[in-house]
Amino acid sequence: MRVGLVFNFAVKSDQLLGVLRGPESLHRSSLRHVYSLLFIALLATAPPLTGVLLFAADHAEGADAHDDLARQGERPQIDEIFAAIAPDDPGCAVSITCGGELLLQDAYGSANLDYGIPITSETRFSVASLSKQVTAAALLLLDQHGEVDLDDDVRVYLPELPEYRAPITLRHLLHHTSGLRDIIHLLQIEGRGLDRVTGRNRLLSYVFAQRDLNFRPGSAYLYSNTGYVLIAEVIERVTGESLNDYAARNLFEPSKMEQTHFHDDPTRPIPDRAMSYIRRGTQFGEFYRGHADWIGARGLVTTVEDFALWSRNFSDNRTPLEEFAERMTERGSTDTGWQLRYASGLYAGTYRGIETFAHDGNYMGFRTQFLYLPDEELAISVFCNRADVSPYSYAVRIVDELLADRFEEELKRYAGEYEHEALRARYTVTLRDGDLYLEHDRRPPQRFVHRGQGEFASGSRRLEFADDAEYFTVRTPSVGELTFRRRDDIHPDDILPDDESSDDGL
Repeated sequence: MRVGLVFNFAVKSDQLLGVLRGPESLHRSSLRHVYSLLFIALLATAPPLTGVLLFAADHAEGADAHDDLARQGERPQIDEIFAAIAPDDPGCAVSITCGGELLLQDAYGSANLDYGIPITSETRFSVASLSKQVTAAALLLLDQHGEVDLDDDVRVYLPELPEYRAPITLRHLLHHTSGLRDIIHLLQIEGRGLDRVTGRNRLLSYVFAQRDLNFRPGSAYLYSNTGYVLIAEVIERVTGESLNDYAARNLFEPSKMEQTHFHDDPTRPIPDRAMSYIRRGTQFGEFYRGHADWIGARGLVTTVEDFALWSRNFSDNRTPLEEFAERMTERGSTDTGWQLRYASGLYAGTYRGIETFAHDGNYMGFRTQFLYLPDEELAISVFCNRADVSPYSYAVRIVDELLADRFEEELKRYAGEYEHEALRARYTVTLRDGDLYLEHDRRPPQRFVHRGQGEFASGSRRLEFADDAEYFTVRTPSVGELTFRRRDDIHPDDILPDDESSDDGL
């Protein structure tokens, strides 16, 4: 069920970004270079939509929070992306910001199947490992204030931790280079798994009982929830207040995140919360089994509304953490200087050649994704309460929609006809809906996904174009490597009959 679509119109004209894509898209180069006003036509026949102007207080006093949004045909095709979610099934909520401004938020499906409660932008989700962003920001703030040093031995703050052959630092915990065994795995070995009866103190006792590490601290990377559980404990011991209280005062309140908290009290009620579900055949069964009280690696409860406010800090920082975006996206490294993909609760990567920072969450049927494109100042949050979906897939499809014309313009130069002269084999490269297809008259067109820098992939096959697009190299496990050169001037008489053309097995 689509419950609400929200745009922020109380912004300066040079910040209002073209999200509604009509026949002539506004996305010519990148989202942040669009300087167009959106004209909203009110349709008397359009169904009413619920609107909440999240950031209005920061931009315009008294702005109307219930502007009717019409012409749904010109909105991004977000509904199509989530079309498989039935109104009575578990679903997802999504928010999109650009340059710190809210562009869209929407919701699909049900938060609670027992009572038929729909998901809205105010539904609270357990966002699992997206919690690590906030935990990391809290630690970086303590470092900024000189209350801790990231290169301090963790035993300065947690003397119960065994003295290993080499010290573990706070920086090691932050970037997953500590060598500590993952607490989730320790619980599984003990036969408990994730349950609500294993409290924080018992959890810490497991960690403090570990007399050996997976590797020498700083020498390698291995994702470990244990590190962020210990960061939460360090924050409490240094500040004298819980991670939840410290984050609320220094991060949530400045960001206006009124529906967000770390759930460190299992008895605390959570208004408007989503339950989580797992598919069992054609039905869904309840997955959620209550909250344990250990936080840091997980435990954050929030909404897509509030996480849109969190993402604003990457463009328009409201927190006391100076250089928020730079600190949060600074990647770690090993002792040998090998740069990691992991920053502070975020993974560095690329999507179709665009730099990204992202993190996913996976906890008892909750599936969440945060995707940030710094060059575009674009942030997407997708929270789901069902275990059978991929929020990352939803997020990148939204990127495809928003940047479709940019992608198409970049790929247009690769289209054309190419041949391998010795094999007398020819392929046509075509562009459809922002994707490249390799076509041959003897087999169906094959879609190739852009990996950036002229590189494309389709399963085990790889295409790599020259900078001038005058040739491409295809690599396959069965054939190896072949190079096809562009045919700029093709005469119909040059095209070989079917019985004379070779079949190269691509």
